[in-house]
Amino acid sequence: MGEVVKLSGEGEEFYLFFRQRCLALQSRFSELANLKSSPRVFLHGNPHVDNFAKTLHGEAMIDFDRSRVGPYCWDIVRLLCSVS
Repeated sequence: MGEVVKLSGEGEEFYLFFRQRCLALQSRFSELANLKSSPRVFLHGNPHVDNFAKTLHGEAMIDFDRSRVGPYCWDIVRLLCSVS
């Protein structure tokens, strides 16, 4: 795997901010969306940008320790939070 490159001024507080923000966004999303009618699928559970790997053979998701079945939109919300 390659080396993780941090942007200047990026520290633990940078990551903590987005972790806390994601929980608030997921909570708000569950208030707005009708999750009972959303299709339930196998979820990654934690699809942030650090859980994508690029190899000579292509790209893939890694770290499936939070996988479960649930509404597909949870993974979408989590991924969008990580790239925002």
